Amino acid sequence: MNKNMIESIIGLLLGKITERPVVVNFSHLGKGIDYTYAVQKSIYEFDEAEGPLGPIYLTFSNQVLQNTDFIVNALNEIMGRLE
Repeated sequence: MNKNMIESIIGLLLGKITERPVVVNFSHLGKGIDYTYAVQKSIYEFDEAEGPLGPIYLTFSNQVLQNTDFIVNALNEIMGRLE
């Protein structure tokens, strides 16, 4: 599997679970940083009104691209924080 396929699969599956749009990419991050994520709230979430939820932006370090166990553990950790 190449990097784009992995990004698409993670984004699709995480999007189904969280019911938010998910943007996933692999990039060069600082030393000792394996991943970052941010959850952007939409204006509807602040007003507690009906409407689309804001996206999740998830960036993994290129160094973990071959380590599927790390990616799965990181996704479990992120899901735990989102709940």
